[in-house]
Amino acid sequence: MGHLPIVNQATFSKMISDGCISTRGFLGKLWIKTTSDILSDVLTTRKGDLIFPWVIHGEGGSNIGFKHVFKVADAPIFVKGDEFPVKIPLQVNGLEYGEPLSEADALDLWDKELLWNAIGKKSLGRGRSLTHQTPMEDEKIIELLNERNPSGPKKIRLKKFKQTQIPICIDPRQNKLGKNLLKKMNAIAEEDRLRFLDFKSIPWRRNNLFSYEKTLEAWLMANIDKPTCKQFRKLAFDDDTPIRWFANYLPFGVQGGNIDVVALQGENGVKIANVIELKVGPLNQRGFEEAAMQALDYSVFIGRALRAFGEEHLMNVVVVSGKSNIIDKTDIKDKHIGKVKWVGYEINSANDVIFSNQVT
Repeated sequence: MGHLPIVNQATFSKMISDGCISTRGFLGKLWIKTTSDILSDVLTTRKGDLIFPWVIHGEGGSNIGFKHVFKVADAPIFVKGDEFPVKIPLQVNGLEYGEPLSEADALDLWDKELLWNAIGKKSLGRGRSLTHQTPMEDEKIIELLNERNPSGPKKIRLKKFKQTQIPICIDPRQNKLGKNLLKKMNAIAEEDRLRFLDFKSIPWRRNNLFSYEKTLEAWLMANIDKPTCKQFRKLAFDDDTPIRWFANYLPFGVQGGNIDVVALQGENGVKIANVIELKVGPLNQRGFEEAAMQALDYSVFIGRALRAFGEEHLMNVVVVSGKSNIIDKTDIKDKHIGKVKWVGYEINSANDVIFSNQVT
């Protein structure tokens, strides 16, 4: 899995000297939602993932593009009080290419194998900490870098990351606002709220549901490939096929929409693309059908994006919502919607996230 952090010369130098990707954010009135949004991106990373720093505003105001490849060393952490408190540790050994891959060449719209996630980021101007891309896009960037550098890259060494660490976790046990936390947050400037945030005092849930859709998304990104999501995978996916790749908040073309979650399964033989639409609260049948139609549109786009790289996938479309009233499959008249899976979730009294089928 590859990720593209946007950096300038100063923040890239800091990445090398600190041995990590560092992120900050502005927290306004909906600070729990915004915090969840920031964390949903970084919680998508896993040890060994590729990092392609996207360097903008080089010397003379030009955009350098891409010339380094790093790897994630460990899970993201929070360093309270730091100006850039959300951090992703990087492995000390990286690669540096002499001739960079320019932004213009990387985002070539005439190339059949489009870097569609980077193009979506650029065209929509999304202010996110990381842009994720598929394994095929990772291979494309490396191929383009090697074409420009026949002798290959040289090794570059990053400083080993060492800081007091607080693991980042969306903990379903946290259902109450910490004492005086709201008062403290209101007394701090928006640009400083994240750095002084007490993670153990954030109510990630309301009653038996997550606080926001982005909180559900962040929890799912942290757990989708782990034992805590075994029940979800059994209901939503072909559980016998390993997850090859997953990501959140992918651009739906350049029209401004986004796809909540996509997960790919299968290395050889049958390959499956799972397109997931998230709704934090319960749905009625009409709400499910509207979400299903939206996700079906996304699945067509994802199928085309993958076929551009010569990959055919079976499409599996899933709607995840708060636990709702179960409906009968015969009540769904549209044959396309009838193929969409509807999985409900709730947080039980033991603080476990549990899943169930919403269509029988």
